[in-house]
Amino acid sequence: MQVLLVSSDPSLREEFEAALENLKDFSPSIRTADSPRQGVEVARIRRPDLVCIEMDASGKELERFASELSIHAPRTLIGAVYRSDAFGSDSSETAIIAGVRAGVSDFLRRPLSTAEVAQLLHRARDGTARETPTARGIIVSVSSTKGGVGKSTLAVNTACLLARRAPGRVLLVDASLQLGVCARMLDLEANTTITDAAQEIDRLDPTLLRELALHHDSGLHLLAAPKDPLGSTEVNDEAMAQILATARQAYEYVVVDTFPLLESVVLAILDLSDLTYLVFQGTVPCVLGHVGYLRALDNVGVDISRQRLVLSQNHTGFTGELSVKDIVRKIGREIDHVIPYQRRILSSMNTGEPYVLTYRGIFGFGRAVRQVVQEVVREGKDRGASDSPDESSGSTSVAPEGADPVQPSEADPGVGEQPPTRSSEVIQ
Repeated sequence: MQVLLVSSDPSLREEFEAALENLKDFSPSIRTADSPRQGVEVARIRRPDLVCIEMDASGKELERFASELSIHAPRTLIGAVYRSDAFGSDSSETAIIAGVRAGVSDFLRRPLSTAEVAQLLHRARDGTARETPTARGIIVSVSSTKGGVGKSTLAVNTACLLARRAPGRVLLVDASLQLGVCARMLDLEANTTITDAAQEIDRLDPTLLRELALHHDSGLHLLAAPKDPLGSTEVNDEAMAQILATARQAYEYVVVDTFPLLESVVLAILDLSDLTYLVFQGTVPCVLGHVGYLRALDNVGVDISRQRLVLSQNHTGFTGELSVKDIVRKIGREIDHVIPYQRRILSSMNTGEPYVLTYRGIFGFGRAVRQVVQEVVREGKDRGASDSPDESSGSTSVAPEGADPVQPSEADPGVGEQPPTRSSEVIQ
């Protein structure tokens, strides 16, 4: 049995171990986390049988933690621990109500008693934590440290190809709250936006979310960015976390285009993401900025196993350009995907017709995006995403590794769709 203790107080582990001394039936493996964010990350990887978390006075942090854990470790039993002297009568009642609503099973007063710990461990061992959940979709975010590197282009084209596989089961969330461009890139009028979802957060459910989403001819659904930058103030990190948790219930794949700024809303997105594609250009300032960004992600606990590095060569070659090997040497990590230059991307943005829906070349940009889609689909199957489509489902199939479903006659004759050269080299 695995137990995770989430508290900034190291004495909680001492209390728990002391309570275990007289319980011969249990010898759990105990891990600790200093914060709820770290606790979610550990639970995502370890899937413990029981989590005990220190309860905050308002209950909001506990409620959010329990909500996120229901996504990443839905069979884990959650117990909240508290000191009575840290709460007034009103605040403790409010916190407990919030915890119950979020799915917390038990509330243990500190110092912990052997009897209460034994009862909690029995429940965890007997599997009475939660009902077996229905399969949920996966969240894929696309992030960068600066604008203009091709982040939104990758997000939109990836989402469109996924929608071709699973029409109506893919949601693109434009979380670039002040300067979102996804609606324009899809030639959609943003009659409803993510601001509407945030304003209805208390009654937001999968049905309402689908009603708020815009529908594209490809089968893709879009939750558009606010029409006005001032609308972004309605969407805080708590609202974003709840929107994405609901989206995971409503859709098989959720693709999130983020804003190039590492703040609370973006951190909430990264916390919930099963995969994060980190997009950057091969210029010296951008590469150096990306090194700092990777270091920051490590500091806030975004596990490296969920990160994918994407080199976007969205420009023509120039004298003195850094090679892929130079970039790998500087970053100290392999590059997972290289997106080559394609001149038709700009025209596709102007017409509102995503490139991958118009041209299906066997090399270059189209192939690079299909490789990203293949990876997302594999991740969905590994994590048990609901009813993952077969290779034959949808109007476009994504081929197995090393193959390509598109016939040569469909190849786009434009620049960038030639046999692999410098711009289409991929570091495996």
